[in-house]
Amino acid sequence: MPSEGPGVADPWANCYFSLEVNGTEVAYFLECSGFKSKADAFQIQEGGYNGAIHMRPGYSKWDNITLKHAMNASTQLLEWRDKYLQDDYADRATDTGAIVIRDRNGDELRRYSFTGLWPVSWEGSHLKSGGSELAIDTLEVAFDAVYLGTPPSTPPPDPPIDPPPDELNFGPVQFDYDKDTLKPEGKETVDQVSDAMDKHDIQNLWVEGHTCDLGTHAYNQSLSQGRADACAKRLKKSHPDANIQSNGYSYDYPVAPNNSEGNRARNRRTQFFTSARSGLRPGEIPYKSYK
Repeated sequence: MPSEGPGVADPWANCYFSLEVNGTEVAYFLECSGFKSKADAFQIQEGGYNGAIHMRPGYSKWDNITLKHAMNASTQLLEWRDKYLQDDYADRATDTGAIVIRDRNGDELRRYSFTGLWPVSWEGSHLKSGGSELAIDTLEVAFDAVYLGTPPSTPPPDPPIDPPPDELNFGPVQFDYDKDTLKPEGKETVDQVSDAMDKHDIQNLWVEGHTCDLGTHAYNQSLSQGRADACAKRLKKSHPDANIQSNGYSYDYPVAPNNSEGNRARNRRTQFFTSARSGLRPGEIPYKSYK
């Protein structure tokens, strides 16, 4: 290779190559070959009178790289290759690596970084008692991509969406006595629930309607269903594709004893759940019951 500039000695003389796998240096080599990229070429022939032929590039690929003359007495190369001889591809790690050109003092001259690096083959030294040949380990590696220098950093993944709470509790939607019509403050609460569905990407929601204990159980069942439906219909307008279920539970699940008008007003409410707690569906949640 040419020198780096006028009056500068060729820095590539007397170099060797170190191999890093997942940030750890595992071996040194005296020979490295196979740095070759090529593309398939195909012809496009024009019609008409000119008869011209154009060459166009097809798929491009890198050849495998071969490293020889390993200067390493450890068994790391063999162990790395042995990991890839197993049949369980799903659990196989994705390795990164680098081939680093070093001068005779060990200083780094150039670095080729690889992603998806894996050993295609490993060949140990030819063993011959009494021979004088060099002990040569040969390693062939394949890879997905190569970068000159350090590979570009991968942007951090998007933070995970916080799991939704069991109940979207912005205060219960409360109703006037014997009414299932949403009041302005109730509409505001339902809209807060809608925003929370967007924030947590909620696709399933259970809406519960409840009443106080004035009137028959059957009448309150119908009234509580109307209250749940009023909220569900408003949510369905902003989330038409979501699974929104509504159900009324009469006065079976009070949150306060029905012994005063203030407590009865608290029991005339609608609540919103994203999942069943303790394996129970909404409505079966064990509220404290006041009799």
